[in-house]
Formats: sequence, structure tokens, C-alpha cells
Amino acid sequence: MEVTKATVEAAVRRIDPDAVASARWFGGKGRAIRSIELAEAFVLPGDGRHVLAVANVVSERAPAEAYLFPLVADAGALRPAAEGDGTLRALAGAIAEGRTIPALPSVPEGGVEPAQPAPVTAALVCRPASGLGDLEPGGAAALGRLAERPLGMDQSNTSVVLGELLLLKAYRWLQPGLNPDLELVAYLTEEAGFSRRKLLIGALLSAFGGLGAALAIPLFSLGPAPGKSLFETSWREGSQLAPPDGSPAQVADLPIGGVFTVFPFGDTSDPNAATLLIRVEPELLELDPEAAEWAPDGYIAYSKICTHAGCPVGLYRAAQHTLICPCHQSEFDVLRGARPISGPAARPLPQLPIARRADGTFVALGDYPEPVGPAFWNMLW
Repeated sequence: MEVTKATVEAAVRRIDPDAVASARWFGGKGRAIRSIELAEAFVLPGDGRHVLAVANVVSERAPAEAYLFPLVADAGALRPAAEGDGTLRALAGAIAEGRTIPALPSVPEGGVEPAQPAPVTAALVCRPASGLGDLEPGGAAALGRLAERPLGMDQSNTSVVLGELLLLKAYRWLQPGLNPDLELVAYLTEEAGFSRRKLLIGALLSAFGGLGAALAIPLFSLGPAPGKSLFETSWREGSQLAPPDGSPAQVADLPIGGVFTVFPFGDTSDPNAATLLIRVEPELLELDPEAAEWAPDGYIAYSKICTHAGCPVGLYRAAQHTLICPCHQSEFDVLRGARPISGPAARPLPQLPIARRADGTFVALGDYPEPVGPAFWNMLW
């Protein structure tokens, strides 16, 4: 069948709102969905059967939110793609090839094709990371031959395993603003049957007119359980806060609402030390007296490792002053000690004690006062 924006619109209208509302990846838990309307659609490279649709989902007492819906052509019609259909494998190939995929154009009323090509209103920008060649030297062609199976694990129904080598995780919920820091780490550990940690190898960013939304889809294999390492990190008294391989001066003048991922002296050798330095209006902070002393001039530092399943908390919504974990949509209140306010996380993100020097740079006053990462890791060791 020929895939057009009209056929994708029809497929999106057929999506069951109740099924979406009950899905684990739906962010509006407990809210009935009023409508699902197509915003943009992208045909993935290959045989033309696989489509990514970006749709606006409107639920009760909430503004429209953008979500991603993978679709596949089957028996003359488009339907929601399932694990094994190859749609996410086609997406992995697009990442490997570094494709930029324009959105399907709209057909004017009456169905008459315009004399001039319609302007491109959106594009999927796929860029592979350097580790792809190490994990799969054959590139996109080899990825296209990998077997695809569902991960089959709790809270991971949007994940597939490719060739027992790579895990592809699709983040369904898109947020306003480009967020290239969105990523997934090896939070599933040995349960998925992988024995060694590999490199993060792929990312996909989608940007479309008016709403600059971001989507990250990393591919990686999983590593061993973290052991006792989460009970301490490489932060020490006097460690300077710096971005990866960067200068401490780079974080000295963040704008209000700005955020940086920082490590001790910029050294990323200890992934458990990953920290988010955020600047907010000081008068908005509601912290206990000791924690308030660790937030000089409205700069506050929290662990980047989610306390639910260990994913990186890579999305900051400055207008709401909340941090969001992309894996299971746990949301943390930055102004109130990063307490969880929605999603499955039950413990706040630990706050790193910091001080500001006269030159504007920041130093740690010591390590985190409590273990970073998921609470259940504490029970394993």
C-alpha cells in the first residue's frame, strides 16, 4: 500500500484511547483520553512499510501532549507496530545510517497535488554514536538482519532486543525543547541475560516546526549489577564541579532554568558520580536548613541516577521545576529536595553538598550523604 499522511491520520484515529491510557508508557496515568490527533509522520527507510507517527494526545484536565506511535503496513492498512514487526529494527538502521527523514507532506483539501513540493515541516534527525562500529561493524545492513524479540520484562514493554546484542528502547512521551541528554543506561543488569557492558551507540532527535521536541533511542547491551559501588561515589571534599572533560568555569554562570551534567573535575570514569547542577530562583526553594546551605545562590545539585530503576534522569522541565526520568516517567520536584511527585520512584534524588567559590566555580563539600541509585540495590548487597 502507499503510505501517505492521510493514511497515517486514518490509522491514528483508529488507535484505541483506552489502550493508550492503560499503557505503562503513558504519562497521564488515571486520566481518560479525549482525542488522539496526528501531528507529523515519518516513513522509515526500507520497504516503506514502517512509520513513526507523532500524535497529540488530549486527556482530561491536561493540555495536549506529544507521543510517538510506531505503525506498520499490514494487509492493506496501517496498524500499531508490535515487537517482531521490524519497525524498531528499521529505526535502528536509520540511526546507523545517520538518516535525516522528512515528514510526510499534507495533501490539500480536494486531494489535488500541489504544483510545487510542499515545504518540510518536520524531520527525524538520526545520528549514530561512535560506539556503533565497535558493537556492529556491519552497520545498517547488519542491523537489518538481526532477529527482533520483545524484552519481556516488567515496565519495559516498549523495548526490543536485536540479535541478542543490542537493546533498543523507544521513549514514547516527547517533551517540549531539545533534550539531547536523554539517554538510557544499563538499569536492567543481568536479568536480561547480557554479560558485559557495552557503549551507548545511537541516538535519535526529532525536531518539528513550532514544537522542538526531542526523542532519544539508545542501543546498548547491558552490564553487571553495580555491587557496593552505589554506596559511595568519587565525589570528595574539594572536588570541582565540571562538565565531562570540561572546565569548572563552564558552569559558573548558568542562566535561571539552566542545567549541566557534571562530574568531579569533569572525570567521567565513575558513572555513579553523574550529577545534575541546576539553577533556580533562590526564593523558590523549600529545603530544610542544612540542604538550603548546599544550594548557594539557587544552584542545586542532585544525583542523575533515578532512585527507581537506575536510569539517568535526563530531562529538566524548567517551567515546572521538575526532573523526569524517561524510562518510567518518575517525576521529581527540584524545589523541594527532588522528592518524587509522580511515577514509580519512592525515594528523592540525593542532593550533593556544594559550595561556591569567589571565582564563581563550585566544589563539593563531600560525597553524597546517602547512596545514589535504586533503593532495591541496597537490598542486594
